[in-house]
Amino acid sequence: MRNLLFWILSITGVIWKRVKKPLFWLLAIVGVLLLILISITYWHIHTPKIQVMHDAPLTIKIQALDQWFDDLEKREKFNGTILYAKKGEVLYQRNVGFADAAGSIPISNRSSFNLASLSKQMTALAIMLLAYDQKLDFDDPIANYLPELSGYEGVTIRHLLHHISGMSHHEPLARALLPEGGIMDAKIIISWLQPHKAPPRFQPGEKFEYNNTGYVLLAEIIERVSGTPFAEFMKTRVFTPLYMVDTTIFNRLSKESKLKERVFGFEKEFIFFGKNIPADLPPSDGIVGDGNVYASALDLVKWDLALTKGTLLPNEFYNQAYESGVLNSGGKTEYGFGWRVEEQPAVYHTGGWAGFFGSIYRDLEQETLLVVLTNSGVFLRPILITNKVLSPKKQGSIAVSGRSE
Repeated sequence: MRNLLFWILSITGVIWKRVKKPLFWLLAIVGVLLLILISITYWHIHTPKIQVMHDAPLTIKIQALDQWFDDLEKREKFNGTILYAKKGEVLYQRNVGFADAAGSIPISNRSSFNLASLSKQMTALAIMLLAYDQKLDFDDPIANYLPELSGYEGVTIRHLLHHISGMSHHEPLARALLPEGGIMDAKIIISWLQPHKAPPRFQPGEKFEYNNTGYVLLAEIIERVSGTPFAEFMKTRVFTPLYMVDTTIFNRLSKESKLKERVFGFEKEFIFFGKNIPADLPPSDGIVGDGNVYASALDLVKWDLALTKGTLLPNEFYNQAYESGVLNSGGKTEYGFGWRVEEQPAVYHTGGWAGFFGSIYRDLEQETLLVVLTNSGVFLRPILITNKVLSPKKQGSIAVSGRSE
């Protein structure tokens, strides 16, 4: 980065001697500031190469991975947990840093992170459980269960699952309509979405548009169909049967967190600099379905194994979750039911909320799992780390996936 800044300043000095136009210099200053910002950003999110051959034995790769995380920890490039498992057996787990902004609670194997959008795969599974029980159908209009939204003609449960519904997004509505000190939940969002306040963005099935609101509505449908609060349904039908003891749903409407080791999000005071400050659940966050599942990486091993073995649903039924959504035009969305599916036989998802960011990557053929979770507010790092650990094609990656062995 120092070399880049040196060349920027040198070139600026040469031009200064030759050009005297104020507009040019205004644009030049803006350009230099942008380059400096990009350089600083790159330096902070960049991760060093992993020094290991792609064809090395897995034991050697694991050693290299441990050395790499020593380096990341020394450079303060990562705060969180990484886990790699195969067929339910944990082959590597490393915890780095702290579970709070004050640095008083070390991250452990039982630390429960906010999964953010990784939660969507669990909401989708809950819908699939009800469909398997024949209590709903994927192609049912959402108005069958949410009559308040009858104005969204033609929108089905399947549209919500695949992010092709055309529903409005609740985030801008919240900024405009939520009173100060208010806590947002599904019922408030539904009141905002009524067509006279928030008309459809496009016809259902017309195009793919990632939409958190759709998964909030799916959670509300689960509540109304089952007659059980969403958090209780997930506990009874999913978390408890799988012995996911460090997993729960928690938001600002929850009475208390029953987690043994809840992780709190934080970030730097000035993006990349300064002291750590809390960046946890916003005071208005009372919604579920699109996020707010808290889980440990070890519990995600149980989750992955249950999906692989068909513990909760027969594989022939659950495999629909890995099928891409289909648009009216016949094109595909490359998004299934809570999973991104363009890298088959692997499926994955990323997510971020407040100071939390994470990635889950499952190779269905090799039955491997990679989880990267962080609570320190740098959204690209889990993705960059995932790519370097997995990819056999990218320079400086370790390629722990069995496909490269």
